[in-house]
Amino acid sequence: MSTGMKVSPHDRKELERFTLFLACKSVQVIVQSRFGVKQKTKSKPYSALSDWFNLDIPDLPEIQVQVNEALGGKIPEPGGPSLCTQISLQTVDGDTLVLEVWELSVSTACDPSVQVTYSVYSRMSLLLKSLIAITRVTPAYRLSLGQSRDSYIICFNVYMGEPQLDLLGEECQRVQVGQVVTPTGTLTLGVVYRTKMTISPQRAINQAHPAMMLKSDYFKPDLSPRGVRARHRYVQVSGIFSFYAMHAWKEKKKIDASPVLKCIVAL
Repeated sequence: MSTGMKVSPHDRKELERFTLFLACKSVQVIVQSRFGVKQKTKSKPYSALSDWFNLDIPDLPEIQVQVNEALGGKIPEPGGPSLCTQISLQTVDGDTLVLEVWELSVSTACDPSVQVTYSVYSRMSLLLKSLIAITRVTPAYRLSLGQSRDSYIICFNVYMGEPQLDLLGEECQRVQVGQVVTPTGTLTLGVVYRTKMTISPQRAINQAHPAMMLKSDYFKPDLSPRGVRARHRYVQVSGIFSFYAMHAWKEKKKIDASPVLKCIVAL
């Protein structure tokens, strides 16, 4: 591959657009996989204009708000900062454990001969398909199935910059989801995840926690916002957003998530 390239204005504009949607869709895939519920989507005989990369990945507004805030109107560029999605666990005692950090980066290595409209777009689609599969095999996926307000909740944080891998503890593992070579750089998507699920020497997370029985609103009957509305309060937690807060926002549309995000905890 070469680092020198001549890209037409049209191809450059298309590549920037594809990269932006890849970044947005990748965060949607990662965060939605941590809802704690197995998701199902129906096949479509004909794709719509909104079905980027020929995948039916719904864009949840509450997630997109965090992505837009992290990107700040920019996209990951060759040699620039990475787009990171951090998944963490928070216990009822207030302890926090970072479980994994997903990183979308762009290096300067490139191939000017690659066709943007066909080759790059189809490879980005394959990359997202690989991401959907890999998000279901890391330890955080199993932990997300056991979250509840009585034990722990899963939170996420999206930011641009260097991935904070020191928060993952010793013996963390790295998995590369895949790469896409473009005329201007190489997109790389990967994850580094925690292997030691210990918060303190006396207290460890039980990875065998049984999965929740979930209804259409993702809550057990006793956890439904309609049933426990009076028993919850909102607590400011800088830089993270809880899936319970997100679902409540989706239902009530009254949570102010900017500039300080909210997590829901039980009184």
